[in-house]
Amino acid sequence: MTKYPDDSGVPRYYRGNTRPNTRALQQLADAQSNWNRLYGHLATALGYEYLGVIGNEKELQLTREWLFDNLIMPSGDVLDPGSMTLQTLDDYVKMGLTGNEAKKEKKVHQKARRRKARKAYAPFFNEIVIGNRVIRFHWQHGTRRFSTLAIAGMDGIVFDTMLSHAFEVVESDVPADVQNSDCRQREVYWIFTSKVRGKVWCCLKAYCTAPLQCDGEAEGFMVLGDYESRLVPHPGVPVLNCCRSTWVWALATPLVDITVTVTATGGPLGSTATVDMTGVGSRAGGTLSLRDCCAAVTTTGTGVGTGSGTSVGGGTGVGVGTGGAGTVEQPNAQEEELVGTLSEPHRGRIQIQGPDMRPEISEKWARQTPLPTAEGLTMHDRLVAQLTRTQLRNRRQAIPNSRRFINNNTVQTPPRFSRSFRDRGQRHNRVDIEVHTGTAFS
Repeated sequence: MTKYPDDSGVPRYYRGNTRPNTRALQQLADAQSNWNRLYGHLATALGYEYLGVIGNEKELQLTREWLFDNLIMPSGDVLDPGSMTLQTLDDYVKMGLTGNEAKKEKKVHQKARRRKARKAYAPFFNEIVIGNRVIRFHWQHGTRRFSTLAIAGMDGIVFDTMLSHAFEVVESDVPADVQNSDCRQREVYWIFTSKVRGKVWCCLKAYCTAPLQCDGEAEGFMVLGDYESRLVPHPGVPVLNCCRSTWVWALATPLVDITVTVTATGGPLGSTATVDMTGVGSRAGGTLSLRDCCAAVTTTGTGVGTGSGTSVGGGTGVGVGTGGAGTVEQPNAQEEELVGTLSEPHRGRIQIQGPDMRPEISEKWARQTPLPTAEGLTMHDRLVAQLTRTQLRNRRQAIPNSRRFINNNTVQTPPRFSRSFRDRGQRHNRVDIEVHTGTAFS
């Protein structure tokens, strides 16, 4: 039987009469309403009460430890709430054990699991500070009652041992400037606020030139969790006016592992893609087919004509004429696409992104000649100049490491190149260097 923390296990040492501010109180009320609407079958939110303030360093460390040891996670596919269950950190620590392991082996396994979980939550627990307000939520699961703790700061709820593991996924519109492509987007919202917690999106674009040119990108972010957003081109039987790819996307809380598998097939598409998620926590994901086509692709050419001529002394003359332009008509539904490159043979971008960036910033290039190292460094430095102190601090190692890479390496494609630079302990705040086609940093 899964053990949940009852009221007797909640810390009692908090003091102070200053209640959470209006924003936090509104978020608590929204959290109770949203939870009962979406996940009330798992446990019913009965109400909450104010306990006090984290008053000193000792209380801060004890609070962080209590939060970690008493994590409760709605586990399963949020797109199918009825199939979800409640699981705890203890369930995660014991996952993978069969019961036949030796005592020492079992102990090593559980310690490794706890270390992995602690590392995943450390950046978020570090945001809990002295002076934060502590609120106890009361819950009922069947005939049992239990409690969770919510921590509130000046901007609202910072963390809750259960509410922070719930989210809602919404299919949203893509920005207007990419409407001429086949684009898809999913947004994730916190259970206690209307703020976006995460997002994944993709776009596939067909450029109606001869030959047809295809371009695509897939990106995302997820606060207190992980994501996957990937476009898998189909290198199957080509036609001259359609691009097609599969978008693989996933969003999950920290203790869920995301695996994407691309398998080569003998069919017309050439490959298939699947996403698998294992672990304890909330998750959502899937695959979608993208297709962007041109009505017709215009080509130019020369034709051989016939003519007449006059020869000196008799004989037959030979004339040369010019043929007209041709078009490639719309293919039938059984034909597939051509995955190519843009007309500019040297393309890529440098991007800085992460949960602390709203939105991410990037510098792109698309040119006829390789990107020189000096221009790559200039692009990099322009991006860095836009960062705040906090954003710079979160990339203290990533920024010089990415700059050093540009300065010391020449990248040639194919294959397409992508590398992310992160600081230790930073899972999502990063600097990305991508070279899609051609050569960069020569």
